[in-house]
Amino acid sequence: MADAGIGVVRIDAAWKHIEPAPGQFDFRALDSRIAGMQRLGLTPFVTFTSDAEWAVMPSTRHLNNGTPRDPDAWSRLVRTVVERYDGDGVDDMPGLRAPVRYWQAANEFMSDKNAAGGWGGSNDELLAYVNLAHDAVKAADSRAIFVLGGLSVFSIDAAAIVMGADMTLQQEHEPGEIRRVSRADLMTPRAQDLFENRLMRLFREARYDIADAHLYGPEARDAVRIETLKALSGHPVLSSECGGPSLNYGGSYSGHGHYVSVIERNLNALAGGMRFCLWFGLGEEVKSTWGNSRVQLYDRERRPKPGVAAYRLLSRLLADGAEVRRPGDGRAFEIAHRDGRRSHVALGRAAVAAVAAAQGGDTAAICIADAARRQAVLMPLSAAEHNCSADAVVVSGPVPLGLIGAK
Repeated sequence: MADAGIGVVRIDAAWKHIEPAPGQFDFRALDSRIAGMQRLGLTPFVTFTSDAEWAVMPSTRHLNNGTPRDPDAWSRLVRTVVERYDGDGVDDMPGLRAPVRYWQAANEFMSDKNAAGGWGGSNDELLAYVNLAHDAVKAADSRAIFVLGGLSVFSIDAAAIVMGADMTLQQEHEPGEIRRVSRADLMTPRAQDLFENRLMRLFREARYDIADAHLYGPEARDAVRIETLKALSGHPVLSSECGGPSLNYGGSYSGHGHYVSVIERNLNALAGGMRFCLWFGLGEEVKSTWGNSRVQLYDRERRPKPGVAAYRLLSRLLADGAEVRRPGDGRAFEIAHRDGRRSHVALGRAAVAAVAAAQGGDTAAICIADAARRQAVLMPLSAAEHNCSADAVVVSGPVPLGLIGAK
């Protein structure tokens, strides 16, 4: 991950491993992961899971967000963990190099069937669960950043449709097993109760610093999703899970498509005001739905896929803390460097034309025609619109010429 230029990495703090029995804490696994990441300059983003069998209601043991039997035990667990990694010199992990600032609870909380997170208790209990976690994090470290559990892409798309977006909604957990949801399905009393009394209540009454939505499926939807999350939550936003290309909407996987998806999804997130977008996941052996089974950065033989090279490109383009903007509604992005210079990334011919109009056609450009085959050509931007393939990635402006040799 560090070699690819990735900066923030999400890991779990699992109650069942950290406190396997009441009052018996074991930090060896979490210490090892955080120490290893910090040696490489990576920033941990930690999501709590309440999954200790002794600590949660039996009916919710199938979920990562089990409902705590004792709210005080949940609060103690969160506060104890954050205290160990807050860098204040009191009860810290031996060898801690920097404070861990990002903490999250209640991942994908909308459904009682979502084993990746989920929630099986009442809405009152969910609100208390989040607020107890927030208060425990802040009590241990007032400078910590508490992130509300991420909305699944299914939930954020459903919310966008309820708010008036014109899009379809479906999910393919297994090949050929497609779940389709209509606008009418989202207007039933049960669906409206979930939207108003779970989602909106949490947005309005929970205590948190940043809202979170997971970005998968068609990249063209990201702008609407991000604006929906901002409008509903009224908070800053990020994405603790993102990935592509998705197979959920009849798409297919290609190496070049994987490269394009990493570029587009990350730039969509940054241009939309998100702090970052954390890719899911590292290897294809990780458990996922069928629709997201090819998004990972390494294949089953642990070989890097083209998305790794895309991250290397992004790490160079954004190395100086540059700001990403979208000049129009299409797939053209402007990268504003701190020294006043501007670079551009265009995805497809129409976007190249927009960039050429904004930056000037005599600028040098790298046309990446096929990232999987490492086919890229240096040419004037004015020539790229007519000589690059329809799905090429075109990078122009003050970027290192060494990018043309990216794997």
